[in-house]
Amino acid sequence: MNEHIYETALDLGVIGEQKVEVFYEWCNCIVSNDKFQVPEPDGAIVIAVIAWIDGKEVNLFDYLNGNLISDLEYECGEDYRG
Repeated sequence: MNEHIYETALDLGVIGEQKVEVFYEWCNCIVSNDKFQVPEPDGAIVIAVIAWIDGKEVNLFDYLNGNLISDLEYECGEDYRG
């Protein structure tokens, strides 16, 4: 797996829109020699979402819901593929 960084902005409610760095791992498609095993698709797995708030580095990953994480994984995948 390879670790990559994707930069975007998230609306964090009361503190407004903030720039964040999304750290993700890229998983290549896994194909087996077993013809009955379905290949696993390639894609991004978000491992951290970092923002600088009041001069401190904060990992927001645990505070984001699953739908937002899925959206970020999709965006990271699009960015990776170009």
